[in-house]
Amino acid sequence: MLKARTWHRLCISGHLMFPGIVAAWLLPDDSPFIWPAMAAILWGFLIGGLGAIQGILFACGRLHFGCPICDARSPVAGAHRYGTIIQCPRCGPLQLRLDRLCRLRAIRPGSEEDDVAGYPASTGSLLLAPRRHWISFSLIFAPVVASILHEFMIFYILIPGFWCYGVGGIILDGIFSESTSDSNGLLVRRRNPIRFWREIAILSLFYLLAAAFPIAFALQERGKKEAAATTDSSPTVHGAPDSKP
Repeated sequence: MLKARTWHRLCISGHLMFPGIVAAWLLPDDSPFIWPAMAAILWGFLIGGLGAIQGILFACGRLHFGCPICDARSPVAGAHRYGTIIQCPRCGPLQLRLDRLCRLRAIRPGSEEDDVAGYPASTGSLLLAPRRHWISFSLIFAPVVASILHEFMIFYILIPGFWCYGVGGIILDGIFSESTSDSNGLLVRRRNPIRFWREIAILSLFYLLAAAFPIAFALQERGKKEAAATTDSSPTVHGAPDSKP
């Protein structure tokens, strides 16, 4: 388990990769500074790989950080464009955010420092949303399963299988928690009802398009086969004059 401030410092150090790339591009191959540049690039890739592992743990609801106040093992409860939400067993919920000087700040929701008050309590990983809302998810995912089985292909396990699984969880969590997010940040239904329902409608449209993809593709292929069969079975005109001289 990494401390939140330790991970923050590692992420900042990973930016050394970018000047390393520029230096490796401009320096000649026999320059003595090429090795530090390559080391900076390698370090950036290592931090990126560690970040990918952190992302997988977060998606599975298994990511923990050491609290920046008391160092207690704290599960990461959520994230948005303003920062990361942890549930410290001693300090309570905290928002980990960066100030203008890229320093990590731990802010208690609802305090005077909290300028994004109203962030709802997290319900856990989005990948586990179907288990939290299994009845609703079963109702909306059943047509997806039927669509996949209609013309089964391994490719359909990804689209719409995994896609609808993830997007369906986001839609249901948004509706039941009354909050979601878009490219501009957090959307709470009671504060931004129009933007909230617009985002839910856009996600639902993508969900329906992905769910209908196998059936639409199958109908398209069937239409091509029927057209080809009609062309092959068209009667041949007999008695046509020979074009040869």
